[in-house]
Amino acid sequence: MLNLLKEHKYVSVNKLANILNYSKSTIRRDLTNLSKIKLVQRTPGGAILIRDQYTEDPLDVRQYANANKKKIIADLAIDYIENYASVFLDSSSTCFFLAKKLKQKKHVVIVTPNLITVSYLELNTDNSVYCIGGKVTDQRSGGPESEMATQNYFVDIMFFSCRGIDDSLGVSDRVETEASIKRAMSKQAKKVVLLVDSTKFDNHFLFKSIEMANIDVIISDKKPDKLFCENLLKENHHMEIIYPDTN
Repeated sequence: MLNLLKEHKYVSVNKLANILNYSKSTIRRDLTNLSKIKLVQRTPGGAILIRDQYTEDPLDVRQYANANKKKIIADLAIDYIENYASVFLDSSSTCFFLAKKLKQKKHVVIVTPNLITVSYLELNTDNSVYCIGGKVTDQRSGGPESEMATQNYFVDIMFFSCRGIDDSLGVSDRVETEASIKRAMSKQAKKVVLLVDSTKFDNHFLFKSIEMANIDVIISDKKPDKLFCENLLKENHHMEIIYPDTN
């Protein structure tokens, strides 16, 4: 439903019911629920998408978006984690895909603000997991308390994602608290790795995240175009850009 709204900006209840093969009452109920979490604006007979530059899909929704791309990225990223390493995973759905791979590793210590990741790792692996405290919103912690809590950890490697990456403007997010905790944690990590699927190239959002010069590795599901790569490497000559056919 959200994908249809993103494509058409406005969709009627009748059209949604026909395309999705659901009853009109179900469509109306779902649109009402989406309006409650500020993703759409209800109109007589349909809904308008609220511009996604200013909204954040719930984590439960984001876990299903571009899942195949995120699996590819996780397959590449897991090779950067050694047994006995300490790792930070941000609250992104991309990092949750990486968390699912950690069953392959032993004696890893994971730090994260994502409550879903904490629960999954605690139940499905023998690794140690620490949850960064703070105000909980949409199953993740954030805010000033979370930023302060990052000072209690020094990790070997930090993995994070973003909402957009622009070769001139850098890495950005929709939510200020997400951007700020990433900036704080990047100061506590020996290596910083950005996990970004190809749909996020050439996009930028309101809140700037980690400086491009502070990123050691970018991992994506496909190679960015040549000019994009050249501009990234101008900002950071030591950056690695990894994608499935790198070798």
